[in-house]
Amino acid sequence: KNGGTIDLVASPYLSKEDEEAIRVGYENRTKIIENALNRSLQEDIKNPFSQERLNLLACLIEKGILNIKIAFIENEKEKKIGMYHEKLGLMEDVSGNKIAFSGSMNESWNAMVNNYETIDVFCSWKSESEKTRVLQKEEAFSKIWGNYDSKLKVMSFPSIKKSILEKYKRHSNINFN
Repeated sequence: KNGGTIDLVASPYLSKEDEEAIRVGYENRTKIIENALNRSLQEDIKNPFSQERLNLLACLIEKGILNIKIAFIENEKEKKIGMYHEKLGLMEDVSGNKIAFSGSMNESWNAMVNNYETIDVFCSWKSESEKTRVLQKEEAFSKIWGNYDSKLKVMSFPSIKKSILEKYKRHSNINFN
């Protein structure tokens, strides 16, 4: 409602077949990753709650509120692609106060029962050391988003945006203003 946006960096799930295709045809890696992303959108969602949640996601993308980029680790020497698996988030309010978090606090059944999960949260207004940590996280995200981190390859996939809209957008009577 205040004109905010969400910038999300995710990583594709690559099957063994995708990994082998990348190894054999390294120059076609972008198309292989795009195919893997599109394949993950093929699941038929029957649950009404999930359908509405995905419709919201599609509407956020359509209105330019949610921007998604895909990141992966590229190892040209071994002709492999690895997963970007970091959990990092930043939020800022209208007064410029910022919160940064890193870590994982997955709320799945498996995480609650079988995993050990932690998350660190830093608030820019609490102390100079927390403000410094927020700025470090902000700088790290900016490098990733801008594809300036030498360890990662970060790309936009306009066809994925289109696929999400075509597959999940049901209605747009959601008011974001």
